[in-house]
Amino acid sequence: MSEFGGDAKQEVAASAQRCLEIATAVEDYPGWHAALSAVRVLERDGSGRPVLVEAEVDAGVRTVKLKLRFTYGPGTVSCDRESGDLSTMRAAFAFAELGHEQTEVSYSAAMDPGRLLSMLIRGPVVEHVRRKLVDDTVAGFKRRAEGS
Repeated sequence: MSEFGGDAKQEVAASAQRCLEIATAVEDYPGWHAALSAVRVLERDGSGRPVLVEAEVDAGVRTVKLKLRFTYGPGTVSCDRESGDLSTMRAAFAFAELGHEQTEVSYSAAMDPGRLLSMLIRGPVVEHVRRKLVDDTVAGFKRRAEGS
């Protein structure tokens, strides 16, 4: 199996700064991120932001463990698999201020479960994992940002 995932955009009733704060608070992801069930910060940068975390990810057929490396840019937060059970995993948030307390959130995520897990992730399970990885995560982010 090759990599799968997708992209999503969502308008959020919150400032871009608020959205960036949520995306930077990586240790809080399990409270709203549909695919991450646990996060432990292993390393922080000089600004106190998580740069290396150990995460548990719901891969549809089982929970997998990964180390993810986070990077930060103006209005962006992204992560890439550094090691762990999946062959690849990457995700990125980008925030564009639309006006007072309105932000467009762009999110992309992709994963390759590797040879062994790909034998289990087939057919409708692929769509379930893709939906959880992308659509449900953006919906959870919106709920968190809008305080509901």
